[in-house]
Amino acid sequence: MVYFNELFPRPKRVATLFFASVCIGALDSRIDTIGWQLVLEFPHLGVCLQSSALLGYLFPSFGPHSRWNQSMELVQLDEHGRLYLSPAIDDWEPIHNLGISAVIDLDGDVDHGIPTVPNQMLYIYFPIYDDDLPDLRKLHAVAKLGASLVESGRGVLTHCGLGLNRSALVAGLILTYLGLRGDEAVRLLREKRPGSLFNDKFAAYLQSLSKQQVTDFARDLPAR
Repeated sequence: MVYFNELFPRPKRVATLFFASVCIGALDSRIDTIGWQLVLEFPHLGVCLQSSALLGYLFPSFGPHSRWNQSMELVQLDEHGRLYLSPAIDDWEPIHNLGISAVIDLDGDVDHGIPTVPNQMLYIYFPIYDDDLPDLRKLHAVAKLGASLVESGRGVLTHCGLGLNRSALVAGLILTYLGLRGDEAVRLLREKRPGSLFNDKFAAYLQSLSKQQVTDFARDLPAR
């Protein structure tokens, strides 16, 4: 069980950040996270600040070295062992051992140690925010490619910072291209990866997808 005071042990600092976000809202600013970095954007001023130290200061339980990110768990999503989900990659050996040859990275930073052996690893870098839905054509194109790789016998891994929302969104969409309804994909993901898809917008989008909708969307995309 996780308690509120464990996730937010510094409520005064969090309250200060909230108050600041309300104040700078008048400047058309935005506060978000990419990976383990807190991002403050001021478009009209042409300023973008990114700080992993500030995020760890406010939310130490979610820092890159916290117990939430101590091990890279590769979660198998299909019965054939071809589709996986994980948090940030800290070791490539387990990925190689599972025969995974394609990685879809949704996090803000390019992974360290990406294999560079020719014709081995397909690395797809598509960083998105854990907030609103990204560009749907790009999202579906990535998922369609992932599904085609799975269908051809390749191992595919989707990952983000915690392996809960962004990676689950793409993995869920891949599952719909493999034949599941959206609600079935969400149910499977939450069963295999407890706590996943707590982003209501991501979950609602997946749950709204019928097989026919996915088929219609796929028809508008380039052939595999």
